[in-house]
Amino acid sequence: MNFLADVLLENVTKKFEDGVVAVKDLYIEVKDKEFVVLLGPSGCGKTTTLRLIAGLEMPTSGKIYIGGEDVTKLEPWARDVAMVFQSYALYPHMTVYDNIAFPLKMRKCPKAEISRRVEDTAELLEIKDFLKRKPRQLSGGQRQRVALARAIVRNPRVFLMDEPLSNLDAKLRVLMRIELKKLQKRLGVTTIYVTHDQTEAMTLADRVAIQFSGALQQYAPPTKVYSRPENKFVAGFIGTPPMNLIDGKLSIKENQGTVEADDFTIKIDQELKERLTQKNDRLPTDITYGVRPQDCRISARSEQREWVTGKVYGVELLGSENVIHVEVGKNRIVALASDQSTYQMGDTVRVNLTSKKAHIFDRNTEKNLML
Repeated sequence: MNFLADVLLENVTKKFEDGVVAVKDLYIEVKDKEFVVLLGPSGCGKTTTLRLIAGLEMPTSGKIYIGGEDVTKLEPWARDVAMVFQSYALYPHMTVYDNIAFPLKMRKCPKAEISRRVEDTAELLEIKDFLKRKPRQLSGGQRQRVALARAIVRNPRVFLMDEPLSNLDAKLRVLMRIELKKLQKRLGVTTIYVTHDQTEAMTLADRVAIQFSGALQQYAPPTKVYSRPENKFVAGFIGTPPMNLIDGKLSIKENQGTVEADDFTIKIDQELKERLTQKNDRLPTDITYGVRPQDCRISARSEQREWVTGKVYGVELLGSENVIHVEVGKNRIVALASDQSTYQMGDTVRVNLTSKKAHIFDRNTEKNLML
């Protein structure tokens, strides 16, 4: 692999002719050999970002560097990157061998070198037995490996991957995630990967870049975006089931903190209250209280005053645990219960939302006040 394949997007903006700003002032630095995932909902700008790095789109403003070289105006072929598409983009009339060999033939590599590199790459991806087959004779997982092999055989500085696992069934997708991560570490190649699947992002990434409406929301290791979300969007987007987000009025008194929602009161954990007041000189009144379902407790019998009362409106049986959806006034709360729980739709239950792991967001700026 070529030495030093760090990637830098320096204040990159992409505005299309119809006025849509797909990427806004994006600053992302990807280290050499790092696996970075661009994550976000559909239309957030992640695929456009990947296409900008590949040279398939030109930025309206800003610069793009690969290995310290300004590649902003270079053609795709001159950037020494390889892209794996969602559709695999294999040539149906060619054999697997010829599909893998195609980029080397385009570069006029000697036949002996092409043969050696194709054989080595096919062995690495365990598709050596399929070299004489056509793509239509392969399973989805095998076609995906051929697409990866065609990228790897070029020995590029950077891999760019646009949702390459999305066409696979759920079980195969899990297996391929593990294989892909092992392969990337073994090759030591800088990789930028696009997905809207947060499980995929959390499994694969060294760092996750979360995008929304073209703007970068947070760029950090997976554990950090989960445990320390910088804003309300990241908090609600990361985590399955998603974080409960409850609008209310914050009240901090000497001995106690509370959040007054429309129909109930949440008592703030004492340790959380102390951290909140230490980190903020002035606290807003209008806030959003965030607590993850696994940090909520649920009971049919609790008499404790800080627990709120609601009705079960849905139950998801997941085997190892149950996801309980509870209607509390105008809010819908999600809590996790053990697989032994027997809650039914319409049951009256009590939910404890007080947790030292909760987050509090300024409702106007949406920033996390706990950071």
